[in-house]
Amino acid sequence: MAQHPKLAMAFHTFGKFVLLESAIPERPREILVLRTACKLSGQYAWHFHVGYALQAGMTVEEVAAIRDGPDSPVWQGKEDDIACLRAVDELLDTARISDETWAALARFLDQPQLMEVVFTIGAYAMLSWSVNAFGIGFGDAIDPLGFDLKTASGKEPLMRFRPGETEGWADSGNQ
Repeated sequence: MAQHPKLAMAFHTFGKFVLLESAIPERPREILVLRTACKLSGQYAWHFHVGYALQAGMTVEEVAAIRDGPDSPVWQGKEDDIACLRAVDELLDTARISDETWAALARFLDQPQLMEVVFTIGAYAMLSWSVNAFGIGFGDAIDPLGFDLKTASGKEPLMRFRPGETEGWADSGNQ
């Protein structure tokens, strides 16, 4: 992105809003992000957002079930989570969200939050596409977390704070 600073800044501004200023509560937002990353092989977003999801109170079993989608038995009785997973699948597969899924989302999200659902999925689709298309790696300092929930060196996922959630965030190894 350093090759196109104006584009990088525009995308950074949009991404920062989705990551840090979104009105969507943490749990559904992380489900949207992780399902998008999983469907689009977005390992970069997956690597960081698994930790954010764990920090938001999701279990490792729930994070693992994101790969299986809304029909996984883990989601039984969790209608809000199922609605988020379906929204991602429908939008990425058909460029639409069904009336039924909109209605399910509207049971726990207001109108601005419903709009942000589309933009959140879109932001992480663009991130996945650009990182994958440009062949951007993690660099040597990061032990990337795979979709199997193991890092390249075999470590388990850890909770991770989003930028600015704690004092000294930049010095804590959360990057």
